[in-house]
Amino acid sequence: MRELLQNPVVQSSALPFLVGLVAAAVLTAGLAALILSANPDLTSAEVKAVMMETADKIDPAGGAYANGHSALYGHGRINATRAVQAVAGTTSVTPVVSRVLMLEHRVNEALPDLSQTEHALPFPLEVRAKAVEVAVDIKHTYPGDLRIVLRAPNGREVSLYNGDGGSQPDVLKVFRSSDDPARYEGILGQPAKGEWKLKIKDAAQADEGQLRKWSLAVTY
Repeated sequence: MRELLQNPVVQSSALPFLVGLVAAAVLTAGLAALILSANPDLTSAEVKAVMMETADKIDPAGGAYANGHSALYGHGRINATRAVQAVAGTTSVTPVVSRVLMLEHRVNEALPDLSQTEHALPFPLEVRAKAVEVAVDIKHTYPGDLRIVLRAPNGREVSLYNGDGGSQPDVLKVFRSSDDPARYEGILGQPAKGEWKLKIKDAAQADEGQLRKWSLAVTY
């Protein structure tokens, strides 16, 4: 950051963006603290859900919101009053009832060259998925070989990773439906109970790896 701010080109062109980004982060962190002061038992995922569900929609008519998310405005502008009141139950706003169940599988299994592996996590609850988050921890010398797909219990598949890492070692990533709701449209709103599968394909020769662990978090 220091190098960026010392660059005269950055100072003239990107500094307003950087300042705005820092200010937004400070406001969001402050709201998280307020929410936790009203209910210290909330998890980080539940705090995030509170912020998203009580945010003010920016340009509701033109924002093209899908499942509460807009490609232009995200979930909207955070509203501290609505968020804290919703958690405390002191507002006419519909209380935030979203819950999150996170499952993790420590696999530590090889990813052989030119092969495909599947790893399943059984989700036990009879609920519908409002949001999905997948985290992967893969050791690999050339992640550009890898293709990663999430398969939901209803049989619908979502491409998570398509060799995006190139030659940069390892894949440590979190994939969120809130970042691209359209990609997950066959999963969101559907029954979550059943077997969720992570499918990993090594599509090129010479490099092998290991799936250390992966996790699935379903907001419902």
